[in-house]
Amino acid sequence: LIEYGIDIVDDQARLKNLLQYLFYQESIAPMTNSHSSIGLGEVDGKLIYKLSSAIGYDSKYSGQLDLEPHGTLEGWYDTIRNHVMGWTPLEVALTIGLAAPVASILNSAKALEVQFVHLYGDSSMGKTIASSLAVSPYGSPNPKKKGLVQTWNATDNAVTSALRGVHGVPIAFDEASIKGSNDFTSMIYTVASGKEK
Repeated sequence: LIEYGIDIVDDQARLKNLLQYLFYQESIAPMTNSHSSIGLGEVDGKLIYKLSSAIGYDSKYSGQLDLEPHGTLEGWYDTIRNHVMGWTPLEVALTIGLAAPVASILNSAKALEVQFVHLYGDSSMGKTIASSLAVSPYGSPNPKKKGLVQTWNATDNAVTSALRGVHGVPIAFDEASIKGSNDFTSMIYTVASGKEK
């Protein structure tokens, strides 16, 4: 414990007192659970779902992504009713996002590959909005504030790293045009299979 400022060399009585104190502190220390992976998981054989807090287990998220709820559930419902319902492309985007936990359960039950969706079209056609909508039930879509919409402006290793520990939560990568290479074959294989080549 020298790195913490405790320097006891040969004084056995002081060492015994210190150890008794540390054991006592450990016994009264509050116990908290945290998780750094998100989505589906298992604790004691029981299926749980982890976002900013876990469903089915008492745990809080301790990772880098912004998963804290912003606004109210009723506000989100109003937005969906007023701006999404009746417009098929956004309805499909929302359905794709909501399918992520189901796809993850199927993947673990039947060893299927990861759901991978590519939205394409001309500039200003709504791809970013659709991606943001797909991830909005799970966390912030804001890429500038560690949201669930990421950018392709990264190395393949950084993109793969952003997906590590994510099971049943959609992650969107926007602006493929800024990626240095137009060959996504290896990255698509890695993402879709869930393992690196």
